[in-house]
Amino acid sequence: MKTEKLTVHFDDSLPVLVDEVEAHLGRSSLEGGVVLREASGRLTFFVDGELTPESLAALTDALRKALGPYARPDRVVADRQSPGAARILEDPGTCAVRVGDRTVRYLDRRIVGADWVRGPEPEAPAPPQFVFASLKGGVGRSTTLSVVAAEQARKGRNVLVIDMDLEAPGIGSILLDPDRRPAFGALDYLAESGLGGFDETELADFVGTSALTSGAGLVDVMPVSGTSSEKHPENFLAKLSRAMLEDVEPGGGSVSLRDKTRGMIRRVVGRRPYDLVLVDARAGMAELSAGPLLGLGATVFLFGTAQRQTIDDYRYLFAHLATLPTPEGGSPWRQLRMVHAKAPLSDEVNTTFTDEMWNLFTEYLYEEIDGLDGFNFDVNDPQAPHYPIAIPFDARFVHWDPAKKPTELTRSYYEATFGAFLTAVDRLLGP
Repeated sequence: MKTEKLTVHFDDSLPVLVDEVEAHLGRSSLEGGVVLREASGRLTFFVDGELTPESLAALTDALRKALGPYARPDRVVADRQSPGAARILEDPGTCAVRVGDRTVRYLDRRIVGADWVRGPEPEAPAPPQFVFASLKGGVGRSTTLSVVAAEQARKGRNVLVIDMDLEAPGIGSILLDPDRRPAFGALDYLAESGLGGFDETELADFVGTSALTSGAGLVDVMPVSGTSSEKHPENFLAKLSRAMLEDVEPGGGSVSLRDKTRGMIRRVVGRRPYDLVLVDARAGMAELSAGPLLGLGATVFLFGTAQRQTIDDYRYLFAHLATLPTPEGGSPWRQLRMVHAKAPLSDEVNTTFTDEMWNLFTEYLYEEIDGLDGFNFDVNDPQAPHYPIAIPFDARFVHWDPAKKPTELTRSYYEATFGAFLTAVDRLLGP
């Protein structure tokens, strides 16, 4: 089959539209209008005003020629009088994006990745919540979470651990003996929540208590899956596909994966008076990662190694975060904390990594200093979000398995490696 060569690509399409609208209607029309990108990627510009038939026809013709396949075929431009236009122009989900030296309101309709388009939730109420996230696997994220759980229980705090790494579960195996695993886990909850849900008494079947900590506090664990999945492993992928779907409500509405995740965590947190909640997020930027990173209002630890791929990947993430609408009350990115995983014993490498992270935060997330309230930090400020908490590489944790060797989950074993990170957690928690 013969295919037509694309003359405009995704990265070019929005600037092309903005250029044409400005040329025909002036820059002021960009400030009030909205650019809608539909699920396929095609664009429509909604004018916050009324166009004459001649202006509408001229801009339509120009946009179709300039955008090619990126022009929405039914209508590439509409004014406020057009059917459905007012709803688009007043949609609270629009965000302001920069296109060169111009700012436009932008509305992105997606089938996959829609949870990434919504802004972050305000800071979560008590108890404190910490999300452990990364863009690559194998950086020691789950290991660090387990060490934090053990240390905080040693200090007398009650800890809830939730494994949201549905596609590569691990926390349940690290912290729960086989005979302490619950019947179900987060995967079962998310897969079946749209079929009527679970009452409060049933929630106990989703949480097991770890026997691997010897402190005054306890560590409860909601694994990805429980003994039911162990008995029927052939159903794991079938449940995973359903867990990733929106729940359709009886009235016709829907509940996104992000909202399902937040609702599940809130219900499980409400079972007991926990002192803190630790959530292991899925690595990467897939839909499953958006809920823990943006939907909980939690402190988010972002793990990465001092490699070029880490810098490149976080650039993609931060550039997107910078486009999101944010709640009032100060920048939500104050709750991000970088973690230098597998840090080498090299001051040069560590300094370079710190500088590179500061450059990314400054380019995308830090704000211009405005009085004393500006969200901005010196490159060498150890309390700054960009300043990496170092976890040195330790070969003892490459094949770490405290379920088989419980002595590996004691302070004397892990303090030298994780001491700086544990101190940072204590500082965030307070007395």
